[in-house]
Amino acid sequence: MGGTVAACTTALTSNVVLITHCHTDHAMAIFSHARAREIAYNKPTTYLVPSGAIDALTRMKDIVKELDRGNDKPGEAIDAIVFVPCDVNDEINVTNLVKKNKSKGSNESDEGVFVQCFPVKHIDNDSLGRPLSLGYVVSTRSRTPGLLPQYKSLSKTEIKALRTNNVPLTNPALHSHALVAYSGDTCATGLIR
Repeated sequence: MGGTVAACTTALTSNVVLITHCHTDHAMAIFSHARAREIAYNKPTTYLVPSGAIDALTRMKDIVKELDRGNDKPGEAIDAIVFVPCDVNDEINVTNLVKKNKSKGSNESDEGVFVQCFPVKHIDNDSLGRPLSLGYVVSTRSRTPGLLPQYKSLSKTEIKALRTNNVPLTNPALHSHALVAYSGDTCATGLIR
């Protein structure tokens, strides 16, 4: 998310933004994006960030909030920022994340939009071994609708009887479909090991 992306209408509509690393051309845009999104949509944003950057981003958030005092809603957009720390091999259900941010209830699901985090070679890990840069794969997961093949020839009455006896009638298998993979500011040597 380069510094100019905060002005991009498409980026402003995003409830969740993936940050690959926290060089200034990426990290400073977080605060511009959050402020512009508040003005345009009055909605908070969740940022998935490498876990090694959480401490620095939290300090930056406090500083930007302090500097934002002169606005009509001082610091509200900055207060509403949610940072989700991510590590290599983490998997985040973005659909559930957005639902949790909209309501206090939790409707956990194994279907929806998911983000898988993978290592990239751009910035070394922090002193605690936490990643400072990550790549992401965004995918969807859904179940195949309809009856299992062995029940397709049954009558409605037979299906109703099975359902009454709590017999699973639909396909429980999840199907995943990758939408996009993004490695941030990396080169092929960072992806091929």
